[in-house]
Amino acid sequence: MEEEKETKQCPFCKEEILAEAVKCRYCLSRLDPGPFRETAEADFFTGTSYTGYPRAGIGRRFLGWLVDWIIAGLVFFILIPLLGVSRLIFGTFRVETGFFPEGPLPGPDFSLGSTATGLQAGGIILLLVLGGLWYILYWLLRDGFGQGQSVGKKAVGLMVVRVKDHAPCSFGDSALRNLVGMLLGHVPAVGFIIEPLALLIHEKGRRLGDLAAGTQVIEVKEYRSGFGA
Repeated sequence: MEEEKETKQCPFCKEEILAEAVKCRYCLSRLDPGPFRETAEADFFTGTSYTGYPRAGIGRRFLGWLVDWIIAGLVFFILIPLLGVSRLIFGTFRVETGFFPEGPLPGPDFSLGSTATGLQAGGIILLLVLGGLWYILYWLLRDGFGQGQSVGKKAVGLMVVRVKDHAPCSFGDSALRNLVGMLLGHVPAVGFIIEPLALLIHEKGRRLGDLAAGTQVIEVKEYRSGFGA
């Protein structure tokens, strides 16, 4: 009778694999600690020492950020052409039916001088509110989905992990790391360069938001579940 071997769950695809496995046979993710973790490395900003992951590529991080930025601003990207379409629809309806006989068609100032304009302005305000809420919520929480991956990071093979226990970034971690970035971005004149500059200076590519939340952006292939700091 064949001896039953101990198994564990792959942290990426959740399939059962052998406990001693160093690579998942389902999703092909590497699970072994790797030689680079044998030596602790000093944190540039805090001076503390931890066994870290190598820094993720800047180009890959930018592409992931760009995808997330497009997704976060999706409502606003739709809004601009929608304004032209809505004005065309109301204008055609007015000319063909004479339902709104008073005055010229609404101009770009969106005054509330007619029923058509009121509906148009109301729709625009609603879209702006919904778009703003979606942008803020997605931007803050985006790195807490799945295995610490926003849509953009998942597309380019990146993820966010907690440095202290190497667990994937939670929604709370994501909110903190991205809130710091959003607040710094509003600092007059220099706010927009603070986080990118910190990312370039830090040897692990950890921006100030990462230091506040205790997180780091890494390549998915480098992730090791449960590896102690």
